[in-house]
Amino acid sequence: NDDYYHSSYTGKVTIPSTVTYNNVTYTVTSIGNHAFDSCTTLTSVVLPSTVTSLGYQAFVDCLSLKSVSIPNSVTFIDCDAFNGCSALSSITLPNRLTTIKYGTFSVCTALKSITIPSSVTSIESYAFSGCTGLTAVSFPNSVVSIGDFAFYGCSYLATISVPNSVKTIGDGAFLGTAWYESQLNGVVYVGNVAYKYKGTAIGTNIEIQSGTTAISPAAFLNCSGILSVTIPNSVTSIGERAFRGCSLTSLSIPNSVTSIG
Repeated sequence: NDDYYHSSYTGKVTIPSTVTYNNVTYTVTSIGNHAFDSCTTLTSVVLPSTVTSLGYQAFVDCLSLKSVSIPNSVTFIDCDAFNGCSALSSITLPNRLTTIKYGTFSVCTALKSITIPSSVTSIESYAFSGCTGLTAVSFPNSVVSIGDFAFYGCSYLATISVPNSVKTIGDGAFLGTAWYESQLNGVVYVGNVAYKYKGTAIGTNIEIQSGTTAISPAAFLNCSGILSVTIPNSVTSIGERAFRGCSLTSLSIPNSVTSIG
């Protein structure tokens, strides 16, 4: 159902696997865009194993939604599906999901636990931004990219475990987290990615550590005190604006680099 603001949905809702209309039985395979948009008194939802997709903003701003049972039949959850569900404290994602889309769980401030299945390869921008209840996140070895501001403003996120499978980490992905605040000044690494230069550089020469595979977007943005950077031949990509605003007098880009943002 694509209509907005179904305030009549309240309490626990169990979606049936089939619906009969005009003597014709239909299988429920998807939850439409905005289906439960702003159902502020909806507390829980159980989805049948016939459902394969959740639409854009399907449960956005369901302020009282505490639990959602998502079957493993679901392979696609669209952008902002649970954005603003501030009572949602935990979620187990289906094990056939490959992408956590833009803003899926943004501002889910009560979210303390998230299980990311080994099917997930990409976490898009703002996926968990503003989830102030998150304290720890572990990424499976399947994940290769984490988008811009994916965990931005997760102020109590103190522990992250990022595998070497991750090749790209976006601008501000962990900005405003307890983990980032606890890092020492200098180049901050996340897995094998040079994520961000922390602190003030004055007449500094940077040597990226061996084994680094990528330099994140905006990694050294406006670090005017950085004069030179040595990049090892393990690096394959350099993100957009990586050295914008630096005072580079020397830079050698190895043949291993295949992408410059």
